[in-house]
Amino acid sequence: MPEQAAYDVKFYDLALRVDPAQQTIKGVLTAQALIVQPTEWFVMDLDNPLAVDSVKAVDPSGKTMQCNSNAGKANYGFSSL
Repeated sequence: MPEQAAYDVKFYDLALRVDPAQQTIKGVLTAQALIVQPTEWFVMDLDNPLAVDSVKAVDPSGKTMQCNSNAGKANYGFSSL
């Protein structure tokens, strides 16, 4: 996918909360990436067996970016900035 070749991920932070009694895992992923080629989308793969209940992307100025998830991918649009 060309959009995934347009950036270089510099940092991932994954914070997880495991609840064995409920057999659930909840977490927050923070990623920082450097755009290395012009692109309109930042695309991340999502793991299909896991339920994703929300996705939020924020640019460095704190503005929330347009986002949608589809077919195991989260797509963040830069055109909304």
